[in-house]
Amino acid sequence: MNREDIIRMAREAGLPVSDKFDGIGYVWCSDEYPIDEQLQRFAELIAAAEREACQHRIDTLHDMYTLVSQQRDELMGQQRQLIDADALASNPAGLKTMNREAEQNGEEL
Repeated sequence: MNREDIIRMAREAGLPVSDKFDGIGYVWCSDEYPIDEQLQRFAELIAAAEREACQHRIDTLHDMYTLVSQQRDELMGQQRQLIDADALASNPAGLKTMNREAEQNGEEL
């Protein structure tokens, strides 16, 4: 969130904002012009913007985790096939043992 975003949200909340000074801007208020409702609305807008930014980061991390998990599973499957092929090549009788162990572990054959 940058300076322009904050000023835009302050204006959207109904705050009388001036951006003619250095810094983030000034909100004019006085006893004759209470701004409690506008400040509450401004806080709600800021909170919503932050929640949206956090949700976007969470979604990105979730997508990355899902992709990496799929790639890991594919690589593990490929490695298992290579190991099984090497085991069969060196010991054809070991196939029955491997199948029995896979069934005991609930793996598909």
